[in-house]
Order: sequence, then C-alpha cells, then structure tokens
Amino acid sequence: MAYVLQRKLLLINTTILRRGHKMDAEQQVGVLLLEAAVLMVVGMGVVFGFLMVLVFAVQAMSRLLKHSGPAATTAAVATTQSAAVPAAVVAAISVAIEHHQKQNKG
Repeated sequence: MAYVLQRKLLLINTTILRRGHKMDAEQQVGVLLLEAAVLMVVGMGVVFGFLMVLVFAVQAMSRLLKHSGPAATTAAVATTQSAAVPAAVVAAISVAIEHHQKQNKG
C-alpha cells in the first residue's frame, strides 16, 4: 500500500513538472510532508513486523526449552554430584553467600 501511494506521489510530481506548472513553496512542503509520512509509516511497519517475528521466535524457543529443561538440569545435578566437591569448599561458599546477602540487604 505504501509503495502504491509513493508511486502515485511520484506520478503527481512528474505530471505537474511536465505541464510546466511550478509548485509554490506550500505545495512543495505538502508533497514533502506526504512523502515523509509515507516513509514513516513504512518504517514503523517494518519495525513492528520485525518485533512481532522476534516475539514469536522467543516464545517458540521458550516452549522448546521448557520441554528439554528438566533433563538438562538433572544432567547438571548428576555431573555436580559425581564431581564430589569437598565439604569444606561447600561450607566456605555457603558462608560467603550468606555474608554477601547480609551486606546487600539494606
């Protein structure tokens, strides 16, 4: 639709210029504003279309990851448990986390 409107504007401009009529400043400003409006609508349409595609892609990926999510977390837990982290390291990490949370509460 915007392409058709732009073609009509171009046709009007060329017809006016071929007939030897010169546009005054107000007519030129009107034509330029109309062309700017067409360009703005086309640009906004392209951005809106891209954002809609992006939203649907993110939703599709989220659905896909929900189905494969639990298997991945159980695999991660199994590898963590098999690594056998020493109890002293786990205790040190827990104390550090608690200290950090207490410092950043207020």
